[in-house]
Amino acid sequence: LKYTDMGEYNAAEVLLSQSQEAITTAAAPPPPPVLFPFQPIPWTGTIGLGSYFFSGTKTTSIITLDADIERKWPRDQIDISLRLINDLDDSRQAPDEEVEFEGRFETEYRHHITSRWQYFVNYAARRDTLEDMNVRTNLYTGPGINLWRAPNSRTLDMQLGLGARYEDSSTRNNDFDVPVAQFRLRYKDIYFKNLKLRQFFTLEIPFNDTSDYYIESTTNLSIPITNGWSFNNAVRFRYSAIPTLDNPNVRVNWQTGIEYNF
Repeated sequence: LKYTDMGEYNAAEVLLSQSQEAITTAAAPPPPPVLFPFQPIPWTGTIGLGSYFFSGTKTTSIITLDADIERKWPRDQIDISLRLINDLDDSRQAPDEEVEFEGRFETEYRHHITSRWQYFVNYAARRDTLEDMNVRTNLYTGPGINLWRAPNSRTLDMQLGLGARYEDSSTRNNDFDVPVAQFRLRYKDIYFKNLKLRQFFTLEIPFNDTSDYYIESTTNLSIPITNGWSFNNAVRFRYSAIPTLDNPNVRVNWQTGIEYNF
């Protein structure tokens, strides 16, 4: 307005144009984040420790160590997890041992063909002396579909695969099943403000004996504390239609402890 009063009409028009451009730029919403192809993420993971100890008429303790690492490329992902459990109960009678052990290793590779469709390969191996299981191992592969995706790797994925399952236990002596169908649902990294929730559901059905199916569900809730440390709670549910000898069909474990994110 001052430039106009002074007769400097060209300067007034230039200043008005620059002001309008600055206002328009400031008011424009930021561009939406690119969800696919993914932004590469280097190796990240968590290490968690949980324990329980009781001493009275008998002495019991459970010590659990969990480790998970993962990496993401523009179209590929890999997840690796390891769980070790030491279970002590000095009231157990022979032939059972006072110290029982469970170890589990699992890895999965996923190649994302598009933002919606993917192809996966997963492998798992478990040893559980409490269930009289020397080894249980399986390998599955097949297609998957992304049902929902948001920033910060928040996803809901569904997978359907075929593969093979091998078990050597008190019930199954060198039992090999093929083909076996696997259905998996993964609900991962959903944040409710400062909470992190992960849900995994797996169903396995062998074609040669559909009554010998297996269900596993894991719900994990992490509450951040400080500097990479979190308070972790996990509920693991397992159902074996044909369990190992003298063991129930259902097994539920609740674990609480701390974990470090790196």
